[in-house]
Amino acid sequence: MPELSIIIPAYNEEKRIKGTLDEYVNFFSARYGDNYELLVMTDGCTDNTVPIVKSYCASHPQVFNYHYIGRRGKGGAIIEGYRHARGDIITYADADGSVNAEWLYRLITNLNGDDGVIASRYVKGAEIKIKQSFSRRIASRTFNLLVRSLIGLPYKDTQCGGKILKKHVAKSIVDNLQSTNWGFDIDLLYNANKKGYSILEVPIQWSDKKDSKVRLGKIIPIMFLTIIRLRIINSPFRFLITNPAVSSVYKKMKV
Repeated sequence: MPELSIIIPAYNEEKRIKGTLDEYVNFFSARYGDNYELLVMTDGCTDNTVPIVKSYCASHPQVFNYHYIGRRGKGGAIIEGYRHARGDIITYADADGSVNAEWLYRLITNLNGDDGVIASRYVKGAEIKIKQSFSRRIASRTFNLLVRSLIGLPYKDTQCGGKILKKHVAKSIVDNLQSTNWGFDIDLLYNANKKGYSILEVPIQWSDKKDSKVRLGKIIPIMFLTIIRLRIINSPFRFLITNPAVSSVYKKMKV
């Protein structure tokens, strides 16, 4: 079994995926040899991402491709990655390379007595090479305030790419994860926190990608509804969420 599994969800990433894979393979092969795996979860791609990844797999035996015709969302792709991952340590990173291989490795080296480690742009020591726009920074900070106040998560940054879990943590919570899109990170941390796992938040070097597919107007309502769902599902009003009619609305929105 490999020591490390890295999951990379990818949707229409034909322009960036090879560069990301080259960086990760070159870096982690030098440190782990063949004792790691890269799982590229191509999620309903309609461009040339899949042929590029399959070609890459043919010449790099540590890289595996799992492809889905219908879109499952970033979170859905990572959930499937957790199910396929074999490593003692499991992490995921964005296909755009916003967290580079060296800093992902630094996160892994912080995984000592804790059950998991998450990257943070908002703790002391973080290095932001290319900042987000002012509107994105305000939205991010406001959202994290809501997360802390409404569902009690203690982390300053829930949305930064680069989350490392020990295998037993990932496997124990994967079947409880329901958010398949932009609310996935909150769902993941909420379920890990609920089970009492120790998750360490550490500073990261991070760069905003100007050609990111993230659209605030689309993801903010989804992420807000994710918080509300998690808040209600653990209250006496749980029936509001488990009602089939309400549940179907959440599924349609991929919350």
